[in-house]
Amino acid sequence: MALGNDKERHLIGILPIVGYAIVAMSFVDFVSVLFPLQLQNPDWELKTISTLVEQIWAFLIGLGFIFTRYFQENQGDIRSVELFFLKFIRWFILIMAIVLLLMIPLVLLDTHRLLSFFNGQISTQKNNALKQVSQLETSLAKGDNPDQVRSFAKALNFPPEVLNLPAPELQNIIKTNIADAKTKITQGAAQTQKQQFISTWKSSARSIVGIIITSLTSIIIWLKIGQAFK
Repeated sequence: MALGNDKERHLIGILPIVGYAIVAMSFVDFVSVLFPLQLQNPDWELKTISTLVEQIWAFLIGLGFIFTRYFQENQGDIRSVELFFLKFIRWFILIMAIVLLLMIPLVLLDTHRLLSFFNGQISTQKNNALKQVSQLETSLAKGDNPDQVRSFAKALNFPPEVLNLPAPELQNIIKTNIADAKTKITQGAAQTQKQQFISTWKSSARSIVGIIITSLTSIIIWLKIGQAFK
């Protein structure tokens, strides 16, 4: 029975080693995500916060492996340096939870800033497209020459059977297509803005929920570690 307990103790002893490796790699990952800093860049800030929230779970799992040492009967191999490190980690967890919670307003602000930027881009593209269509419409209104009308029709990639129609009828078809093009451009821009709004807020909402869950979990771990040291 004692032999079995020794084997079990040796197997459990592997977990803290794995835990320290996970914690060390987590710090490396945190640094690689944060640097180079791109502050005031809402896209970078949102992606960085999302990535950090995802990676923190590996860090917490690593701590869980480390603290399996406190559930062994013989804890004589736990050194004072390790105790100091774990006490430092305990307060690091609390600070991390507070910082994460303070990031929620930043996520909301960056989401608004990013959507404003996207909407500005989409509006500019829409206005440029409408301007080109309007220029074509103005040129068509001035063009009485049948050859010029057919040139416009070719530019719009009309099929041969349409190109062979009389000039007045062909001109009416072009005007109708220009009106349809304006409608499609406006509707397409509105649809793109809607999709961008949903996609951006979906990602931000996931980050906010992740921050809340991670922060609460970290605070509970901070309390539990404090009880273990009593």
